Amino acid sequence: MPNIRIEAEDMNLSGAYHLESGSFASGGQFISLVGGSITENGTASTIFTGATGLYNIAISYFDEADGKSQLKFYKQNVQIKSLLLDQLRESTLANQQSRTYEVIGNRISLKAGDVLKIQGFENQGEPARIDYIELIPVVPNPVVGTNANDTLRGDFQNNTLSGRAGNDTLKAGKGNDILNGESGIDTADYSELSNGIIVNLSTRIVLKPLFGTNVPKIMPLGDSITAGQHTVSPTPGGYRIQLWNNFVSNGITVDFVGSQLNGPSQLGDKNHEGHPGYTIDQINSLINSGILNTYRPSIVTLMIGTNDILTSKSLTEMYGDLSNLIDRITNLSPSTQVLISSISPINPATRGQIAANKVRNFNLMIPDLVRDKAEVGKKVTFVNAGGSLSLSDMVSDGFHPSATGYQKFGNEWYKALVPKDTLIGIENIVGTDYDDVLINGNSINRLTGGDGDDIFAYNRSSDGNDTITDFNPTDDLFRISASGFGGGLQAGVALKTTASSTGTFVSSRTPISIGNNANFLYDTDQGLLSFDVDGLGSQVARKIATLTGLPSLSVNDFLIA
Repeated sequence: MPNIRIEAEDMNLSGAYHLESGSFASGGQFISLVGGSITENGTASTIFTGATGLYNIAISYFDEADGKSQLKFYKQNVQIKSLLLDQLRESTLANQQSRTYEVIGNRISLKAGDVLKIQGFENQGEPARIDYIELIPVVPNPVVGTNANDTLRGDFQNNTLSGRAGNDTLKAGKGNDILNGESGIDTADYSELSNGIIVNLSTRIVLKPLFGTNVPKIMPLGDSITAGQHTVSPTPGGYRIQLWNNFVSNGITVDFVGSQLNGPSQLGDKNHEGHPGYTIDQINSLINSGILNTYRPSIVTLMIGTNDILTSKSLTEMYGDLSNLIDRITNLSPSTQVLISSISPINPATRGQIAANKVRNFNLMIPDLVRDKAEVGKKVTFVNAGGSLSLSDMVSDGFHPSATGYQKFGNEWYKALVPKDTLIGIENIVGTDYDDVLINGNSINRLTGGDGDDIFAYNRSSDGNDTITDFNPTDDLFRISASGFGGGLQAGVALKTTASSTGTFVSSRTPISIGNNANFLYDTDQGLLSFDVDGLGSQVARKIATLTGLPSLSVNDFLIA
């Protein structure tokens, strides 16, 4: 169910509230108490007509630098939230710089006919301007099925889907979900996702990278915090060390790109585009020099603004510079996914309270800016990596992270890049229409890869006896662990169709092992793939998978890794 946006200009207005116009506002209009007095007040109300359910409620308003005002939000005359508008965001006007988006209520129960009301109070000259209310449907957490055969669906949030009894289908969304089939024969269905996934039935974890299963080119872009290179207590490699380690530990291959190179030995790819001392404008100049065309990143992780904070540049100028930078990146490389982070805190004890406040207010602006860009179709996402750090995570210069701070940064970037699901009581998997990797576990499963070039991975011969419903020899592969299966298999060495010390493939109506080493036996009548570790030796062949549709297999369908 989509979000419901209620424009302030469409609400019933009373008191001193009246309409103003501006291209920066949603719908081109907003409401204001401006009228000459500094003690005006007004009310905006609406009757909810949507579906009954739970909603998170957000409000977009303008927090200006010309005084203070107050907003009170009510549902059925019960106050939900009171906001004091006093952020002093360097603009005395309603514009992009002063616009603020804030969630004011979580899991609020609404039904048709409920009256939603906002009261505005111009306490000290600020006109309590409002752009819109947004009602964000909440998928009940958990989403619980019945004892029948249910289909449960997640969304972009972090959901828990619980099937209970029956043979249920649990459709994961884009968040970090828990899929619990409970009893019955249950299916985790990923067919509605728009990128390939990595399913590990041994760990019961599903990784959902923003870039799918292809190897992405990731450009870490920013200043000394991206480089990890600074005078006081540097950590060469910065957040990239932890980000890289997270990729490696989860078996994800990436390619860091950029003209710069630094980091310790455990950082397997040291390329980046972090430039100590650079401001937002200098990064924009770097983009204009052609680095996107040179390195062609599919992902950019952008964290920039700390050096601007330490200058006399205003927040309004910084906002405009960052807006221009995002536009420049997305215009030059519209297919690149740009992740834009908040920046790390600044210690007021060493850098002054003005700088510390400036960071806080700049970070408040970034989510609104990114949301604006996304609404016009740009591939941008906000990441609150800076918000994961506290002053205790900074070194003594007051504005660079410590090694611990960089680890937190890396973890936040990784979580944004690779959402993950946890599977409980799931027997069947349906993949996406893209390239998936399905890693088997020690249970019997029914696997559907979906369209795309899928890999069915087996790490041990005991991880078998599955049913694969759609193996396509033209596109799909079996990936076999040489060390896990044994029998002489060698990583990178293909199977032979004759007796071989490094593995043999036999395909017939009644396949019989040959030689005394590993044999993969494919029964063409039954579609049964088995593994015999010692060929004509004493050990019995183990069932690996039954292939629906009896596809024709060859040695080219196996990758020994």
